[in-house]
Amino acid sequence: MKSLPSRPDIDHLNRQAKDLLADVRRSAPEAIARVRYALPAAAGQDAAAISRLELRLHDAQSCIAREYGFESWAELRAYIDASWTHHVDSAALATAFCGLVYAGDITGGTNHARPQAAARLLTDHRDLLGRDPWIACAGGNIETVRRRIEADASWVDRTGGPLDLTPLVATTHSSLLRVDGYRERLHAVADLLLKAGADPNRSVARRWTASTDASPREWRASALHGAVGVNFDPDLTRWLLAAGADPNDGESLYHSLVRGDNYDGRLLS
Repeated sequence: MKSLPSRPDIDHLNRQAKDLLADVRRSAPEAIARVRYALPAAAGQDAAAISRLELRLHDAQSCIAREYGFESWAELRAYIDASWTHHVDSAALATAFCGLVYAGDITGGTNHARPQAAARLLTDHRDLLGRDPWIACAGGNIETVRRRIEADASWVDRTGGPLDLTPLVATTHSSLLRVDGYRERLHAVADLLLKAGADPNRSVARRWTASTDASPREWRASALHGAVGVNFDPDLTRWLLAAGADPNDGESLYHSLVRGDNYDGRLLS
């Protein structure tokens, strides 16, 4: 996997993609090999077969992204946009992280969550998890969360952080629950919060603007909705229900009908 420079430039990377596409179209051996290695549609194919794919710029961009360890160009671009805020201040970086780890229903925008980009941002800025306990909840940093609880037990139900979330909501809505290596850490944080007395029915008011509707609607985000309706996590859902979470919160039961890869749709039936 290639390493990005300390200040990656999306325009420069786009030029790399254009150069790669041009080289593929003239059947340059190195370019063909890169596409064969990075692009799933070209895996195992010879030069003639790859030429018949008639690749476009978005395919070359996907190759570039995968060479740098991202699943898509969109993930790479989201990471670069967020990483540049590091040169502003730590608060801006924390806000940018939230824009990656949460979708628009939590951030108040129209963005999709970008868990891979969020994970990469944490890898590059490890101190981020130690500065804000609500960010620590989203990133599964149990030590920071434990220290905060030990300093003030009432914190477990307090709203705060860049998006004014409760610790439990910040944890269960984190898209890092879908990333290998983070799910177990987030489960540990949720377990710690519940054992420390966090109210599983404490919700936070959100204003969400759908891409087809310019006027934001108000709703309340619960911890259960994050577990069952956003991240489709059966274990976390069971723990919240066992702790007394009410499935009739106006969101969780409805969204539980949408099946995810690791979700047992019978949980709330």
